[in-house]
Amino acid sequence: MKHEQGLLVFLYHKGVSLTNNETDQCILSSVIVLKICFGTSFHREKQFRSRVLSVVDTCKKRGLFALDVISDVVS
Repeated sequence: MKHEQGLLVFLYHKGVSLTNNETDQCILSSVIVLKICFGTSFHREKQFRSRVLSVVDTCKKRGLFALDVISDVVS
């Protein structure tokens, strides 16, 4: 009962999803890359991969080309 209001927020606010499918879709590409590459033990590689995948996912959501955005940032 203590958390009832937070659990039912999707009933009172339009646009709040009932499921966490959007969140699952956001991390899916990261999980797939991790499985394909068998992970890494180096902290810097993990940071680089997570940052690049974050940029790629954000570009997909905004309809931008990730390579163009990354090229602009680097140059």
